Amino acid sequence: LFINNHKQKVGRNFVDKARKYIEENFRDPELNLEKVADRVFISACYLSRLFKEVTTYSFTEFLNRRRIKEAETLLLTTPGKIYEVAEQVGFRDSHYFGIVFKKITGLSPSEYRDQVRYD
Repeated sequence: LFINNHKQKVGRNFVDKARKYIEENFRDPELNLEKVADRVFISACYLSRLFKEVTTYSFTEFLNRRRIKEAETLLLTTPGKIYEVAEQVGFRDSHYFGIVFKKITGLSPSEYRDQVRYD
């Protein structure tokens, strides 16, 4: 039991460090699993597994959710074009941004901006 508890603590610690790094760097379009894993000194494969165990999200889902959360704020508080918002939150491709945004929120970025702003 102790060994299991210790492993969970160590795993959670790695994930906490990774989340902190993601929080500080999610706007970087180059941010990926390998970069974060290097930063917390474990293999990408191990971080990927830990991430899913601790957060219930894959690394990519977690990163995308963080980026979309920021995008929601920008869509409601800035007049920026959709592609500009996409770039500001770390997406290189505004089409892919639209797909991810809709998957997470249920609305396209422009629908979100229109519906939420005027509700």
